[in-house]
This record gives sequence, C-alpha cells and structure tokens, in this order.
Amino acid sequence: IYMDTTLSRDMILQDRRAQIMLFAVIAIGTFLDWLDGTIVTVALPEIAASFSMSASDVSWIVTVYYLTMAGLILVFGKISDSGHIRGVIIWGFTIFTSGSLMCALSWSYEMLLVFRAIQGLGSAMLASSCLMLVVKFLPPGMIAFGMSLSVLGGSLGSALGPVIGGILTEMLSWHWIFLINVPIGIISIILSIRVVPSLELDAERRFDYVGSCFLFIFLATALFVVESSSTHGISSTSLIILAVSVVFLVLFYLREKKIDYPVIRLDVFRNHGLVIVAVVYMLVNAYYMGLMYILPFFFTVELGMNTMGSGMMMLVQAVTMLVLCLFIGKAVDRRGWKLFTLAAVACIVISALFFIVSDAETGIIMPVIGLVVMGLVFALGGSSLTASAIDQVPEEYHGFTSAFMSFIIYLGAAIGTTLYSAMFNIGSGVPGVSIENLLPVDFMEGYVFVMIVTMVLGFISIALMVWVCQRFKGNSAKNA
Repeated sequence: IYMDTTLSRDMILQDRRAQIMLFAVIAIGTFLDWLDGTIVTVALPEIAASFSMSASDVSWIVTVYYLTMAGLILVFGKISDSGHIRGVIIWGFTIFTSGSLMCALSWSYEMLLVFRAIQGLGSAMLASSCLMLVVKFLPPGMIAFGMSLSVLGGSLGSALGPVIGGILTEMLSWHWIFLINVPIGIISIILSIRVVPSLELDAERRFDYVGSCFLFIFLATALFVVESSSTHGISSTSLIILAVSVVFLVLFYLREKKIDYPVIRLDVFRNHGLVIVAVVYMLVNAYYMGLMYILPFFFTVELGMNTMGSGMMMLVQAVTMLVLCLFIGKAVDRRGWKLFTLAAVACIVISALFFIVSDAETGIIMPVIGLVVMGLVFALGGSSLTASAIDQVPEEYHGFTSAFMSFIIYLGAAIGTTLYSAMFNIGSGVPGVSIENLLPVDFMEGYVFVMIVTMVLGFISIALMVWVCQRFKGNSAKNA
C-alpha cells in the first residue's frame, strides 16, 4: 500500500534464513487476516443457536470484524510507514491472538462482539504492515515473490476458512474456530520478534488521526442504523444515531478539505472514473461477504446439512477462485481489464439466478453451480477491478489509489453482512426470530428476497462498469 522504500542497505535482509522467516511472517499474517473473516461464516448458525440469537443479530459477529479493519487499516498503514512497522506487526499478532482467545472464552453474545472488535484491531495492524514488510526488508529480486506469497496466504485463508470452521464446529464446538489461532499467533509473535528489523522513526510523516476517528464513527453508526432499522423498525434511538452519523460525516468532510495530510485525498474524487470503479468494487465485496453470511444458513435450514457439510459446500467457490485467479491475472496483464471486469459483474447476476432456484427439492446441483459462478466473480474481478481503478488516475496517485482500494475491500465486506442481514429481515417478515425458531418457509422468503437484491446489485454494477469502459479511451493494459 505504501511504497516508500528509501532505506539504508543494512535494513535489507540478506541472510537466507532470515528471509525465510520473514516470508513466514508475511504469509501467516495475511492468512490469519482472511481466515478469521471467513471461518466464522459457517459457524454463524451454531453461534446463533448457542446464544438464542436471530440470523440478523448474529451477522454483527462478521460486520464488527471488517468494520474495525476498514476504520483502522489506513491509520496503522501510516504508523507502520513512519518507522513503527516492527511494533505494529508484533503488537498486531499479540492483539489478534489475545482477541482470538477471548472470543473462544466468550460467555455472552455482547462479549463476543467486543472481542471480535479486538480481533479486528489486530487484523488491521497485520493487514497494513504485512505487505509493507515485503518492500521494506526484502531485496529487489524477491519483492514480486513476497507479494505473491502475501496474496497466496490471503487466498488460502479465505478458501480454508469455511472448511476448517465447519470441521471444528461439527466435531468440537464453535469456540475452537477461535482457539485454533492461538498457537499460530504465538509462533508468529516469536518469529516477528526475531526477524523484523527496527527502523528509524520519521518525525515528518504525519497522519490525521482525528479525521480517522470521524470516519470510523460515521461508518459504525451508519451501519448500525441500517441493521437495527430492519430488525426493530425506525425508532427515536435510530434517528438520533442517524443524526450522529451525518454529523460525523460532515465533520470528516470539513476536516479533510482543509488539512494538509488527509486520511482520504478528496480531490481524487473529482475523477468520476475512480469513484465509479470504487463503488463497483465495494458492491462486489459486499456481494461476496453477504453471500458468505447467508448461504451457510441456507445449507443448514433449507438443505438440512450439518456445519461440516456447509463448510465443504463453501469450499467450491474458494477452489474456483484459487484455481483461476493466477491465470486470469496474467490474462488481464496481456489483454487489459475491460472484458474481465464486465464478465465479473455479470457473474453476480448469474450466480443469483442459480441461488434463487435452489431449494430442498432441487438438491445441491443448483447451489454448487451458483458457488462456481460466485468464485468466478473474484477470479475475474479481483485483479481487473484494481487495475481499472489505477488506470483512472495519474501515476502520482497510484500509491493512494492502492491504499484506498484496500480500504474499500474491508468496507464492502462490512457493508455486505449488514445489508444482507437487513434485506433478509425485510424479506422474511419475521425480524428478530432466533435461528432455532425460524421456520424454513420464512427463511426461504427472506433468502429469495436477498437473492433478488443481489441481482439488482449485479445489474447496477454492470451499468456502472459499461459506463467506465466506454469512457476510458486509454490503453487498458498499461499496468501490465
């Protein structure tokens, strides 16, 4: 994200053993980040039943994790880049590991939410610093390999999360999906202490922490209003929180407009192409995490699967994405991003069609096809949408654009679980009913409504990307 590589040569790791240890730190950090974003999804029905929660309320276990990451990743990225990268990575593993242990020992739903936020804090520190380890401490000839290792770690975490979560929940309990992080985290802390060098502090690098707080409060309150209104209706409390959200949005805008070192460079948003691509990327990530939230409930409530079977089903989309993403990434380099972005957003609509016609009578064929198409969305769109965003801005804005698109990933994930939870409540007509008391017919009404909303998001994304492709006249493969 932050590509400042002005280091003295003694900071570059030349020892082969130290390089391998650093590779391990990078891979584990990104692996844990994405593992705990997806490992929880298949266990949500069990967690909901354990605390007698509704399907909508339990969605906050996912939302609070990604919301914390989205609100803090830019902050810790700046802190890492100012010379504190060693402290950020070590404390990131420490806080993540501690949060995981506390999640496993949670005695109430409310405490689980608090500890998931602590986990998200540690994940934000890891997400902002792991990629930076590559450009800060590896020789130039190893940077590409280090980047690839980071992507592989994140992809494996995302792919294996539902499977591991399903197996652990079914054979032991949902508490073990968090306990599994503890030994891995302890090993990572020891590795980080031993291998990550210390840097000189750069006192001239400043960051707008006040603006970051404004942005985080705006996002948290806005998402809360969306979710709570669908469950409990629009109340005086939700109106007050909505007013607070608007106030902090205005405060954030006014501060970023006048400050010399903003969190988000507002002048970039004069570029309509970048804004549209960012919106589409946010919708794609909302779609992905929204389906990751709702589909495990479909597999357990409608198809009668256990948690392990649900996890194995979710592996289909992950394998599709893993098998194809590298080949498609190379094709994007050769042919440009236009065709691939359009195909990716079209797959959103296609997957929703297969999921809509899926039920207990049709069995697993239709949802399996839908999961394959779901995997195609990210296989086709992961690299192409990022390339299209960078193509919209001059070269001096490429660093900011990369950081901003990383922020969009986690923001979209947080919005997705909240949005899909809210739409499920509206569609089912029985908001707030605990999962063990939810009738299959009520569930399917909410489920089908969610898939209709998914189709709408897909058509909006198609229209927006058609506009971007028609507007962009340059060489769309120039980022190869």
